[in-house]
This record gives sequence, structure tokens and C-alpha cells, in this order.
Amino acid sequence: MIDRFGLTLLAMLFFGILPIKLHSQDLHVNNLLNTVSDRSYLQLMRGNIPSRNVNAVVERATFMEAQIAPSFFIRFKEEGKFTLSITPKIILRMGDNESFPIKAPSFMPIITGFQQLKADKLSTSKALKWLLKPQHRVFVIYRIGHHSNGQKDEFFVKGTRRINFSTGNFSTEFVELGLQWTDMTGGANGFSINGRLSFEQQIDLTREADIKELYYDRRLLLENEFNFTPYLQLATKVDFMMGQGSRFESKSSFQVSGEFKPARNYTDLSLFIRYYLGPDYYNIRYFSDQDFIGFGIRANPSGKNALAF
Repeated sequence: MIDRFGLTLLAMLFFGILPIKLHSQDLHVNNLLNTVSDRSYLQLMRGNIPSRNVNAVVERATFMEAQIAPSFFIRFKEEGKFTLSITPKIILRMGDNESFPIKAPSFMPIITGFQQLKADKLSTSKALKWLLKPQHRVFVIYRIGHHSNGQKDEFFVKGTRRINFSTGNFSTEFVELGLQWTDMTGGANGFSINGRLSFEQQIDLTREADIKELYYDRRLLLENEFNFTPYLQLATKVDFMMGQGSRFESKSSFQVSGEFKPARNYTDLSLFIRYYLGPDYYNIRYFSDQDFIGFGIRANPSGKNALAF
């Protein structure tokens, strides 16, 4: 059953917000709505991999990670007052040995609603003018997502309380409510800060019953992007995870990345280096920790205006 908090957010998303008429797309706006953590990337890293045997020994290995996260947008209301994004997100890993996929992939389809607020006066207020510039737009974000690994066996190794990293089922859903502020020039007018502050709640749709013992129930997330120039960006993300399971321990994660866009007028790709510390975000491997430095390429479309409807 979906808890009361989940029902409230679902109602906010699907009732009373979406008018019937669709409007033309603004690809520049669409691309800027995606924060750094939402974009597709390919990175090389050296991290922890729990063994696929019953002892679940953690090994250190070099591997490639790819996040495939194309977003498909629908705009409701004029001037981008409400935009819906559908993202069939997948995370894949491949080890440094020949043909060595790290099972199983993370399947993370997400639906996000962006409701633009009238926030013109915020950029002139003494309290917020250091953060919000006239070129910023402020959005309330509504999100519902699914996270699973596509496996079907029991979460724990049969007859034990050890996690079945080999073939165990990981499945859960979540809703998220937050606030996002975005510089719509992409840093073209000098230094600016983008950010997202949100609260996430796990809900019971297809959630695996046994993961409640160890997995978090609620998460507080703060993500910031510091645009120094249109070519250079620094991003940080902090998560605090809380739960009520009998074996749950409070967790947090931190990541920081630097991104360089050497030819932004000619390619959608940028170069980045990233440091991550915290529980693994690769489905059932959440129950092991990661501490790595990765580097690679990220999709960072500049976007041009176009008529889609």
C-alpha cells in the first residue's frame, strides 16, 4: 500500500496541475532543467565490488560506468509554467576484464514535473540576491521513480540474513518534492549558482519487503552547480538518508565534480572528474560503500529553440 505522504504527492502531481493543452518546446530550457546528476555520462573509476558468492567479499576493481538518461519533455501551459519530463534511466557497469559485466544493471525510470514559480522579487531581496540573479527561474519539482535490478530471487541468501548479491531482487519506488533554481543563461552572464533542495520518500508499490530492514525510507538531498563561465562548472551533491528498519544505520553521501566544456558550440560532450563517498547507488550494492575518483565524458546539450507541437 502507498503511504499517506506518497498519496499526497501523487495527487499533487496528477490532479489540479496539468491543463489539457500542450505547448511548443524550448529545448534550451529543457536541457537546463536537468541537473548534473540527471545527465548521461560515461566514466572510468576504481571502486568496490561485492563478490557474487555467498560470503559477499568486497573486492577492489577498475570498471567503466555508464548512465543512460535521455529525457523526453512535454510542456503544459504557456511560457514553460509547467513541464513534464520522462526519463528511462539505466546505469550499467563493466569490469576491466574482457566481457565482464557487473550484474545487475540499475533500472530507474523517472517522471518529473517542473512547476515554475513567480519569483521575480526574490532576486532583488537582500536575503537572496547573492543566490538568485534576474536570469534565474525557480521551480517546484514533483518526482516519482522506480529503482530495481531486474532479478527475481530472494533478497537474502536462503536460510540466512546475508544479502544475496548474486541473484537477489532489489525493487523500490519513491516520490520526491523539492525546489530548484536554474540560471537560464548557463553561466553566460558571469558567475551563478544553480541548485536543488528536495525531500524523497520511499513508497510501497513493488517494493521488496526484505529491503525495508536495511534500506532507507527518507532522503534529504542538496545539489549545487557553480557556473564560473559557460565552459567551466563545479558541482556538489549531499544526501542524508534516514530509515526505520531494524538493521538500518543512518547514512550520507557526498560527491563533487568539476566539468570543462572545451568546444560547447560544436559538441554536446564535456569532460569531467568526480569524487564520490557514500553507499553504492547501484541497486542492491547500496549495502556496500564506495569511495572513488572517476573521470569521463558527460552529455551537456546547449539546446536551441524548436517547435515540437
